[in-house]
Order: sequence, then structure tokens, then C-alpha cells
Amino acid sequence: MTVEVVSDLMDTFMMAVYTLAADCVRNREEEDEEREKEAKGDLLVRTLNGLAELLKQLLLKDLSSQNLDNIFKHLEPWLSSTVELERHRAMTNACQLIDCYYDRKEFGIGNATVFAHLGDHVGLLVPRVADPSVSIRQLAVTCIQRLLQIQLLYNGHSRDEEDQVVGGISQLRERVAQDDPNALYTVVNDIAKVLSLKLPADQLDPFLRRLFKGLLDPQDHSSSSACVVLNGVMRNRGAELRTQVESLVSDLHCKLSEIVCTQTRTGTLRCVRTLANHHLVDVINCLLKYPLPYDQTVRDCWQVFGADAGTAQNVLERLVEMLFRAVPYVEKPDPRERDKTKTIRIANQPTLAVRICCCC
Repeated sequence: MTVEVVSDLMDTFMMAVYTLAADCVRNREEEDEEREKEAKGDLLVRTLNGLAELLKQLLLKDLSSQNLDNIFKHLEPWLSSTVELERHRAMTNACQLIDCYYDRKEFGIGNATVFAHLGDHVGLLVPRVADPSVSIRQLAVTCIQRLLQIQLLYNGHSRDEEDQVVGGISQLRERVAQDDPNALYTVVNDIAKVLSLKLPADQLDPFLRRLFKGLLDPQDHSSSSACVVLNGVMRNRGAELRTQVESLVSDLHCKLSEIVCTQTRTGTLRCVRTLANHHLVDVINCLLKYPLPYDQTVRDCWQVFGADAGTAQNVLERLVEMLFRAVPYVEKPDPRERDKTKTIRIANQPTLAVRICCCC
């Protein structure tokens, strides 16, 4: 079969299986209803197992990071479905695939290679750590731990070697079962700390880009968890993002205009401030390039700097320095006059932008 045919088959099977109702029994006599429930329950289990086996076999045909990523792309929309049952089924399949990859992939001890899609996979799973469903949260934590264990094998470690940081994620799986929002926030923060330590430098950018998509997750707690991890990783690893600042600010600006959850939007604005704490001049220059009058998102970015005294002082000092060096206006021929020697003074756009920022 061609790649296109396999891709279409996966989409078709996932649509057919994930959307099956857990209880699709019609109203009948009580005895008949019980028999039908049992028969359909057995059929549903065999159907779910059949899809799981199909996905495993597709992975085993080409046990590579690229093939794992190809299959995950089909799981992606189901992992953020608004229907809990669909998310749970997709999350279960994701765990099965990652376990299969871990168990069957051969790695060379002492021979470090690259796990090319680690950042993308982990970023996709982070929002599920704060999913409304306890079982989905636990599956997500388990998957993240397993992906980091695979990363250790790619780094040339043996399967017997223990990593205390990665091994410690097992405790988070127990703690994530709590429904207390404060306890969940602590777990998500701990996940951010682990990822800050364990993500390779080459996976940092794809991880952040994937988290940006998580900011739009339909589950408010999930989008907030993506934001918390984004902020935590930027705080700890932001110094490494010097060359990506312009595109990061641009992407954050786009996402801020789309985010629905108020808490997530507030946290994402803080991400802009966190990035500015590492690369102040670059972030300021990026924001100054937006056209005047500034849209609400750009104004909010400037205002969030004022919520932190240290950042506010640094930003103001930079803006004042720019004002001292900038030309306040430029002279151009007055279009109202025939005499082209007569000029008109027009405010210099960059200088005007700086003045407006000082007033935000």
C-alpha cells in the first residue's frame, strides 16, 4: 500500500473506532438488553484492540522516529478532542505505541544518536497532564516519562541505567490523580522542571512550537498547563533562544489573539515578559516593529512588563535610551505646496512608537 492509502486508512479507522459510543444499546426487554450489552461490550473491546494492533504493526514495519511521528500526526486531533472518551482512546493508543517503540527499538549502547521528534511528541502530551480526566492525566505523565527514557537510550545509555530525574516522574503519576487545582499546578510545574533539565538543545524550539498549539486546547486546565510549562521552560532555558526571538514573539502574538481562556492568556503574556528577561533588546525591537496604532495584544505585551518592577525599569531605561538617540521627525516636501522647497515635518515612526510605549 502507498503512504497515502495507509494514511487514509488510519484516519478512517480512528474516526470509526474513537467515536463509537461506550453504550449503544437500544431500549429492549431487560433480559435482552443485558445480553446485548455484554455482546456489544465484547465487540467494542475487540474493536479497540484491533485498532491498537493495527497501529503497532504499522509502527513495526518501520521502527523509526519519523514513522512514529507520522502515526502521531493522526492521533493529534483526537488527543485534544472535546469528547473525553475520544481523548482517552487516543491517549491509550499513544501510550501503547510509545511502549512498543521502547520495547522493540534497538539502540546502541555508548552510541549517541538523535531522537528527532522528541520535542514535538512531549509538547503534544503536556496539555493532557492537566486533563479533566484522571486516567488521561496519568497516561500522559506515563507517556512523557517513557519518551524521556527513550531519549536516554538514544543518548547511548543502557536500559539498566537509572536516571533519578526521569525515574522521579513515577511519583508525579500518583500525585496527578488528585483533583485539587493547586496540587495539579504543582505537578505541572514539576514537569516543567524535568523537561527543562532533560530536553536536548535541538529539541527546545520544536517543543515550544508544539506548546504554542496547546495554548488553544479546548480544555481550560489543559491550555493553562501548556502555558505553565511554557513559562517554566522559557525561564530556565530562555537564554538559548537568542536566534528564535523574532519568530517566537510573532507566534506568541498570533496565539494571544486566539486564546479564549483568560487565565491562559494572562500566563502567555507573562511568557513574553519571561523571554524579555533573557533578551530584552530583541523583544523590545520586535514589539516596536508592529504597526501603529498598536492592536490590543501588543498593548497588553507592553503593559505586562509593568507588572514586574525589575523588568519595567529595564524596559523604560532602554526606551529612554532609544529616545535620546532617535531623530524625532523627518522633513519631507509639503504636498500642499507647489514650491517643492517648502517642507513639512513628519513624526519619525520608530520614535513615535517609543513615545507611545512609554505611555502604555
